[in-house]
Amino acid sequence: MTTKKYLEQIERIEQLVLNKRAEEDRIRELCGSVSIRTDGERVQSSNISDPTGRVGTELAEISRQIDLWMNKRKRIISQIDMIEDKDVYLILTYRYVRHMSIFDICDVMERSERQIIRMLNKSCDYFEQRYGKTYLADENCQ
Repeated sequence: MTTKKYLEQIERIEQLVLNKRAEEDRIRELCGSVSIRTDGERVQSSNISDPTGRVGTELAEISRQIDLWMNKRKRIISQIDMIEDKDVYLILTYRYVRHMSIFDICDVMERSERQIIRMLNKSCDYFEQRYGKTYLADENCQ
């Protein structure tokens, strides 16, 4: 995995969490819309296991997955936060934490596109030198 791919995981994780939270909300909404008939009709029982327990397990799994993703996101951001070089910190934060475009970064930092791209590449190299051992060799970092 490249350094840029590693840092881009922040945005991907945010999207994954939004999707899981939407799924979680959908499941909770379905659980809340279950109704019981009380008109005295007999109901045939089934051999299907407890659906409430299944739903609870599914919600717990979603919550566990969200926690794992958020911890990974926090770890990457904390690595960026520990960078002491102001320009490196700012450009990595703007690009990967705030998800700003190159053009937006140009405006904020009052630099040309070419300068920002060069700074971004140098910042990624700096990040890789400092933290590369923790993620470059790890195949599960994707």
